[in-house]
Amino acid sequence: MNEQNIMQDLLNLEKGACTLYLHGTVESATPEVQQSFRTALNESLGMQSSIYAEMSAKG
Repeated sequence: MNEQNIMQDLLNLEKGACTLYLHGTVESATPEVQQSFRTALNESLGMQSSIYAEMSAKG
């Protein structure tokens, strides 16, 4: 597996995590749980952005 495939897999995993965190945020029963999911979503979005930036820099 080459670096391009690994980065694409990482990006796809982060996108999947974002989807799960978004659903958790929307469907959470308490404000505390919602905040936890929202924090995790924001962190995951940041990681997704970093992965994409790295991919873009390498072409």
